[in-house]
Amino acid sequence: MGTSVTAFFGEWSVPYSVRRSANPYGRKYLITQLPSGARVPDVGCGNNSPLTTKALRPDLYYVGLDVADYAQSEASVAKADRYTLTRPEDFASTIRELGSDFDAVICAHTLEHCYQPDAVLEAMLDRVARRGSFYVSFPCKESTEFPRRRGLNFFDDPTHLAPPDYGLILHVIRENDFEVKFATARYRPAVKAVLGLAAEPMSAATKKIFWGTLALYGFESIICAERTR
Repeated sequence: MGTSVTAFFGEWSVPYSVRRSANPYGRKYLITQLPSGARVPDVGCGNNSPLTTKALRPDLYYVGLDVADYAQSEASVAKADRYTLTRPEDFASTIRELGSDFDAVICAHTLEHCYQPDAVLEAMLDRVARRGSFYVSFPCKESTEFPRRRGLNFFDDPTHLAPPDYGLILHVIRENDFEVKFATARYRPAVKAVLGLAAEPMSAATKKIFWGTLALYGFESIICAERTR
């Protein structure tokens, strides 16, 4: 069946092979590239992230960190090798207390919720081992002007505080001895954006986000980096 048709029905109606090739720098697909047995903290692990991560890579040592059980099932929590909840004001210090350096640190759509995003960023970078990977994504600053569609506009989420500063984050990552492998202020993978364009009339009419809508608008800023020393 045509993928432009499945786009109207949401992400999971699109074949996995299409989703993977269409989103080469998405969080889920980068997880599949980590070395065997990698130790990975997921900073802001809501939406059943332990469950979905372990489904992709059961060999990972997965550390989930958050301030609450946000859209988190008991089954998902049980999948984490370590699961920690902390107070928002203690988020950065809790990251620093996680222990040994890690093979990768993942932070997907969390910085915009943080009381002290600069301290959280520095704490995460400090936890990455030499030759380890760092992945961060967050809403782009332009999303404050996007249409209101249950998550397309930055302010659709009342827990968002302020759009992270992409340029500053990129600078801090480089200053901490990381080589940037991929970075974009507005992530627009071509296949997803085309599918988003096909779904745009229905998205606008229903005020919903379909698979490809975020790519069409370039909602996400994404940075992937590797520690050099």
